[in-house]
Amino acid sequence: GVWGHAASSELADGTQYTGASAGMHLYLPVASEMVWLGEAYAGTNLADIGGGIGQGYNVMTHQTIRGAGGWFEVAALPSSNHMFALGGSIDTARSADLVSGDRERNQTFYAVLRYKPLSSLQLGLEYVYWRTKYKNVGEGVANRFDLHLSLLF
Repeated sequence: GVWGHAASSELADGTQYTGASAGMHLYLPVASEMVWLGEAYAGTNLADIGGGIGQGYNVMTHQTIRGAGGWFEVAALPSSNHMFALGGSIDTARSADLVSGDRERNQTFYAVLRYKPLSSLQLGLEYVYWRTKYKNVGEGVANRFDLHLSLLF
């Protein structure tokens, strides 16, 4: 599929700016127990749609921030109660639109294991390796482990 957005915003001081994006997504069953999923996008002022690393407008330069990104995942269902997925993502903001210290790139790699012992109960374990590059500053890395319990109704 394909998608897009166009937006116009106004700050409290009367400053107006626009945003637009285009993207595509993929959902491809490759076997009865496996699916490939993904999305790619590019545009300006992407913060409202979750892109540009949450940066849409640079208050220092009074310009919108251009960015691009996407994600890809392979999910397998070895049984009706289990799901295992591996994936990764990248979200970038154009360096020329940023000032020192701004977030320039986020990258993640992740693994997910979910188990449904009951139709209304899901247990999950997730690991995410998260790396953020800051303009002219360096990188930060986070390793995140999440456990969750979801009641489905």
